[in-house]
Amino acid sequence: MKKRLTLMAIMLILVMAACEQTNHDADNNGDTSANEADKADTEEAGENDGKAVEKALLNNYLDLSRTLRPYQTTINTYIEVLNDPEAAAASETSNKDAITAAEEAITALDGITVEDLDEAKTEQFNEALTELKSAYEEYTTALAAEEMDVTAAEDHLTAANEKLSQLFEEAGLHGTNLKKEIS
Repeated sequence: MKKRLTLMAIMLILVMAACEQTNHDADNNGDTSANEADKADTEEAGENDGKAVEKALLNNYLDLSRTLRPYQTTINTYIEVLNDPEAAAASETSNKDAITAAEEAITALDGITVEDLDEAKTEQFNEALTELKSAYEEYTTALAAEEMDVTAAEDHLTAANEKLSQLFEEAGLHGTNLKKEIS
């Protein structure tokens, strides 16, 4: 009987020690889980911020390309007419239409406001808008000249596209191709 009581006491001590160890592990796992949850929340907040920036960039870019597309199409049509005499007969786009389109593009660019971006990204986007205004000012000058040379306007378009591409790439998006988007 003494052996049984001793054996029962040893088993009780072992069970209590095991339970204490389990409780201690559970406390540590709880802390680890809490730390992992905090880390996951932080990462999720960062992802949400990143997604918000991506969404804002895409919305602003879409607004920009939708605004400029009709004007750039008119300008491109006129330039094609000058380069292809056969197209000239079929086209109704005149020099005045192209100049008006360039002037209206400048006015439209003045009306674009960059939304939902932080100050640095807004400034960078606005720099691209300034380049675009310069491009359409160059288009206006080139289209009014006797010998049309739109190289300077194209250079400003390229510079604006580079600024926008850099902004997009910093946000983890693919670069832009503004010339293609608005043509």
